[in-house]
Amino acid sequence: MLDDVVLFVHVLAGIVLLGPSGALVFLGRVRGSPPSPAVLRWADIMERQVAIFFGLQLLTGVALIFLRHYNRDFAHAHWLHAALVLFFAAAALAIGYNRPRVHRARRLAEAGRGEEAERALRPVEKVTGGVLGVLITAIVWLMVTRPG
Repeated sequence: MLDDVVLFVHVLAGIVLLGPSGALVFLGRVRGSPPSPAVLRWADIMERQVAIFFGLQLLTGVALIFLRHYNRDFAHAHWLHAALVLFFAAAALAIGYNRPRVHRARRLAEAGRGEEAERALRPVEKVTGGVLGVLITAIVWLMVTRPG
C-alpha cells in the first residue's frame, strides 16, 4: 500500500515537471517581442517550482527503489541507471541553466531592456526546452518499459 502511494506521488510529480518543460518551447510564441514582463513573471514562478518537484521526484524515486526491492538487483537494473543519469542531466539543465536565464530575462524585461531579455531567453526557447522534453520522455519510457 505504501509503495502505491509513493508511486502515485512520484508519477504526479513527473506530470507536474512536464508542464514547465513543455511550456518553455512555446514561451517564445506567447511572451511577445519585446518580452512581456507579465508572461516572464509566470515563467519565472514555474521555473522556481521545478526544483521542488525534481527534489520530490528524487525522494520518491529512491523510496521506490527500496519499496519495490530494486535495490536487491540494482547492479543489473541498467534501465534504472540510464534513467537516473537522464534525470540528473534534466535536473541540472532545468535548475542550473534554464532557471537563472528565465529569472534574468524577467528582471531585464521589467527594467525595460527587452532586447537583452530576448537574447537571454533564446537558448531556453530554441534548445533547452526541447532537450528537457526529450530527456523526460526518455525517462518515462525507461520507467514504463524497463528494457533489458
